Amino acid sequence: MNRVKGITLIEMLVALTVAAVLIGIAVPGATRAIVRVRMGTVATAMTESFLDSARMAVSTGSAMIVCPAARDGRCEESVDWSLGWVVYADVDGDRRYGLGDPVIGRPQGPVQGLRIYSTQGRRRVVFQPDGGNEGSNVSFSVCSRDGIPVGALVLSNEGRFRVADADSEPRPHCPQT
Repeated sequence: MNRVKGITLIEMLVALTVAAVLIGIAVPGATRAIVRVRMGTVATAMTESFLDSARMAVSTGSAMIVCPAARDGRCEESVDWSLGWVVYADVDGDRRYGLGDPVIGRPQGPVQGLRIYSTQGRRRVVFQPDGGNEGSNVSFSVCSRDGIPVGALVLSNEGRFRVADADSEPRPHCPQT
């Protein structure tokens, strides 16, 4: 007897169901991995900017300022660092970006897939000529685009920078968008 080779509708539905379950399990894990990689990229870029700023402040004797970037590439008076940040030498000492204040290096661009917010009231980070950070410690909450906490980045007055998980202190504060 000749039998037709192939699969039945039931076999195809079972295979599709198994594939859907496996994809449903794999996608959230992959998404979390992508977010963690982006968080690591942000932490590395900020660490580099802060270390360079502290080093430049010591070597030039001028305060160096790191501030959130505006759309036009200048400093934004905001706690939202999601568009990136700008590093400049505060030559005139007024703590505001002006024509006489040279931008050091290239501004960091927007952060893909994440939002970054500094501590309320900390709209810039100022490195003094001694290399220390002016003011109190500053925390940066790193959030997914839909407002879920991913982690925090903390800069101490002495210039030490560390990464904190979403579950550790300080807890990231993510405004709902």
